[in-house]
Amino acid sequence: MAAIYCQKCRQVVDASLKADGMEFLGELVGSEEEGLRQTFTRPSANTLLVNEYITRYGDFDGFFTKSNVTLLTEATTRQ
Repeated sequence: MAAIYCQKCRQVVDASLKADGMEFLGELVGSEEEGLRQTFTRPSANTLLVNEYITRYGDFDGFFTKSNVTLLTEATTRQ
């Protein structure tokens, strides 16, 4: 997996990547209030690589929030 930090995840994911045909496991989850917003791509057909797009807010330095874990886990089971 490759983690890609972006300051404006929503704009990058919606305006650029989805428009170019990249598929995601789910929508962006999290919020500024939670300190984190993130999403994962579907695995690449060629490499099986999954990219994580993430924005951290304030002094949040973790990888997941409680709500993100639940939503992202559910998304992976649907693939």
